[in-house]
Order: sequence, then structure tokens, then C-alpha cells
Amino acid sequence: MSYYFYYPHILILFLASVSAFLMASILFRKKQIPAAVYLGMVFISIGIWLFAGVFEAAGSTQNIKIFWTQVGYIGLMNIMPFLFVFVVKYFQKDQQFNSKTLYWIWLVPVLVLILVWTNGWHGWVWPAFSEISSDFNVMVYEHGFVFWIAIAYMNLLVFGSLIVLLREYFIYQHGPYRMQIIFMIVAILLPLIASLIYLVDMYPIAGLDWILLSMFLSTMLVAISVLRFGFIDILPIARDLLLENLDSGVLVVDQNKRIVDYNQRCADYLDVQSRDLFGVNICTFLSTYGFEPKNRFEHEYWREEIQIRKDHTRYLALVGRPIKRTSRTPLGWLLVLNDITFIKEKELQVQDTNRKLKLQLVETERLKNILEEQAVRDPLTNLYNRRFLEDSLEREIARAIRNIHFIALLMIDIDYFKAVNDQHGHNVGDQVLCVMAEVLTSCCRKEDVASRFGGEEFLLLIPNISPKAAGERAEEIRLTFIQRCQDLSEKIHVTVSIGISMYPQHADTALTLFRRADQALYAAKHAGRNQVCFASENGMDELI
Repeated sequence: MSYYFYYPHILILFLASVSAFLMASILFRKKQIPAAVYLGMVFISIGIWLFAGVFEAAGSTQNIKIFWTQVGYIGLMNIMPFLFVFVVKYFQKDQQFNSKTLYWIWLVPVLVLILVWTNGWHGWVWPAFSEISSDFNVMVYEHGFVFWIAIAYMNLLVFGSLIVLLREYFIYQHGPYRMQIIFMIVAILLPLIASLIYLVDMYPIAGLDWILLSMFLSTMLVAISVLRFGFIDILPIARDLLLENLDSGVLVVDQNKRIVDYNQRCADYLDVQSRDLFGVNICTFLSTYGFEPKNRFEHEYWREEIQIRKDHTRYLALVGRPIKRTSRTPLGWLLVLNDITFIKEKELQVQDTNRKLKLQLVETERLKNILEEQAVRDPLTNLYNRRFLEDSLEREIARAIRNIHFIALLMIDIDYFKAVNDQHGHNVGDQVLCVMAEVLTSCCRKEDVASRFGGEEFLLLIPNISPKAAGERAEEIRLTFIQRCQDLSEKIHVTVSIGISMYPQHADTALTLFRRADQALYAAKHAGRNQVCFASENGMDELI
């Protein structure tokens, strides 16, 4: 007696089970994608259910059919839990469903399997069975309350998976991602529709489970999507994991320079709503920030800085690159935005610090010049002091040696200056000294050096001048000084004596030249003051 019989639909079930196991093996090779393993377990479960369905359909006795139905339930009760976990993992919804929560979804399937295998004791799953049909070898199962609980729970997981899929379909704007979701929805709906038809007894052959055949169609559909369209290889969530977790803002622009993709970081950087970016012309959009990128798209690489002025100024570095495959014509452009506000603020702080330092350096240089000037100037008359004149005399002698010209040194002393202080006070005496300083300044050329030697004595260094011109200059100083003092006050009658020595006529060193000028001044004083006296080569000073 044969316990199994062959029927045409059994071959379809067998091919479907083999296809399911093959799909599972393909998916298990994609272990780098965690979701692929769970989808592989879905096909393992489908394969077990279909394989058991082959023997249930071929079995000729009630016990054989019940046994293989119980075996098939091992696969059936795992299909929807694994499918739900796959959808959750595939779209990275772990934050809503953590691992512990996902484990609990097997509670009902495990309880149902226990009751399925112990149905002979309680009959809660199948209270009764019909006689086996002689036409198609079909046995009708009467359904108990546990069966309906299992069906309701499986459909609950199906609807949960469909809700996630539909939500993701409307979130993603990318054609390939949406196509993947459509494949998954259709693959789930086929068995769901078949199960609903089964439950309402709309099958032409009573007891024949068309859900098994719908599973074959779903398996083929997913096989085509995996092998032909690279389903699973391109995860929509990979885009989110990459773009949404970048520290940079990303804009994708098509050939018409329209924004076709972006991440939330980009919207945050630009301080706009995400919905305001999609489909907008990039040139028009960036022009609102004072930047015209029109000609930039002709270059392979470009970088600019833009400012976002809202509550506070934000500085962004904008880098653009073309997106190409093999053709030279770009498919679009990738724009990357990085927040450089911190760096820019530091640069501005450095620039401000440098500006202040430069101002301080200018001020320091100015003060340095003032101090240097004060160090060589007489504070009362603002003429050079003795030290500066001595340094200048050494330099001028060296220059006179090179250029072979004369130098005149005039030593000037105000006559009876002490009497002026005693009769009119020191304030008037200071005014007289200042008059002398003004006279010397007015009679000086740019290269001449006038200095206050000390007290009422002054020196005037005149390079490149003849003895005759030196004498005339000295006489001009004497007469001008007398007139200026009279202009100051009619009561003040002050004269001046001047001694002149010439280089190299009277001396060949600075010290000797100074001494000869002092001797000439002494001679002018001795001769009665208020006159000019030249030093002589033979030691006999000459009055003018």
C-alpha cells in the first residue's frame, strides 16, 4: 500500500520550496548587510513550510497529513516574525523596537507551536478533520480558537510590516529605493490575499491551501528583485547612515542645477526648512546669501566661503565637485558645506589682534622717535643737545674728507646773560634763550645742525660752506638776534658774541675745531663783545 501520491500541484510546491532554500543561501552570503540574514531566515521558514506542504499534499492518510502540517507550522509561525524583524532592521527602526522587544514577538508563535504539536490532547488548533478527497487528495481542517489567534497574530505582524514599508515609501524620493519597497509590499500582499481567500472559503477546491502557491509567486518575485535589480545590495538606510550622520552638509544638484537631494545638516547650516530645498535652483538659492556660483560649475573643483547672517553670523566653506561616470558631461554636482565659524572667528580674532599689534607698533615707533628726539634735544629751546652735535661733527668731518669741502663751527654766547636773569628774572632769560633758538633755526639750512651747548652758549655746525659765507651767516645771526630781543621788550638790550673755526683751515679734528671756535669766541669777548671773530691759522684770531 502506498502512503504518498503524486499530483500536479505538488511539483509546484516542491519547486517553490527549493527556490526558497536557494534564496536563503544567496542571502546568507550577504552577511555584511545584517538585514539580509533575517530575510534569509524568512526564506528558510518559507522553505520548511513549502517542503512540508509537499508531503502533506502527497500523504494518503490523516496521520501523515497532520504530521506534515505540524512540521509545516514550524516554518509558518516563523515567517512573519522574521519578516517583521527584517523590515525593522532593514530600515533601521531599532530605536522603536530594541532587541529585547523583538525577541518577545516569538512568544505567541512558540505557544502556538506547542499547542499544534499537542493538538491530539486538546483539539484547540484543529478540533476535527474531514475525510480525504479522492479527487485531489485534500483533507479539510476544522479550525479551533488557537488557529484564529495564530492567524490574527500573523496578520498583525504583516500589517505592522506594511505600515513601516508604506511610511518609508513616502519618505524616500529615490526611484531605486522606492522600487525595492514596492517589491517587498507586493511579495507580502500575495500570501495575505491568498490567506484571506482561504479563510472565507472562496477556493474552487475545498481544503486546498493556495497560500502555499502564493508563497511560490512571492519567492520568485523576491528572487528576481535580488538577482536582477540588486535588492538588498543598495540599502535606503545606507543613504541615511551616510548622509544624515555626516558632520558636513551635503547638497546634490542635477544637470539642470536643481537640488535633488540633501541632508538635514545642510538645512540646519543654511537655516532653512528641509522642504524648502528640494527642486530649488542652486544658483538662485545661493544668491540669497550673496554668492553667485553660476560660473563655478564649469570647474572640476571649487571652494568658496559664504556667510549666513541670522541671530549670529555663521561662516560656511562650500566645496563643489562634478558627479561623473565615464562621460565627460557631469550627471550633476556634489556640494559639501562645512561649518568653519569657529575657525573663521579665530582668524578674525587673529586679524584683529594683528591690526592692534600693528597700531601698537606704529605707536611704539612714534614714541621711540619721540624719546630718541627728546634724548638729543634741549627741552627748553628744542635745539639739538651737545651730544648730538658732537656725533654730527664727527660724521661731517668724515664726509668733508671724502667730498673735500669746508666745515664751519660757530660758537655763540649771549653777552651779559646773567645780568638779564638778575634784572628781569629767569622767565625773561628763558625767553631770550628761545629767541636765540628761533634765530638759529631760521638761519639754518636743512643740513645745518644748531644746538644748545649749555647755559647761554650755542653751537652751529654748517657743512659745505666757505669762510666768507660763514662770516656773513654769523653776522646775520648777530644782528637778527639783537633785533628780535628788542622786539621782545624795549627794556631788554642783549648782544651776542660769535667765534668761528673752519675745517680744515683751522683744525683737522673735531676736538681741535671745537677748541679753535672756543678760542675765537674768547677773542670776541675780549675785544669788547657783540662781534664775530674768526680763528686764525697762526693762532691770532681775526675780528670781523
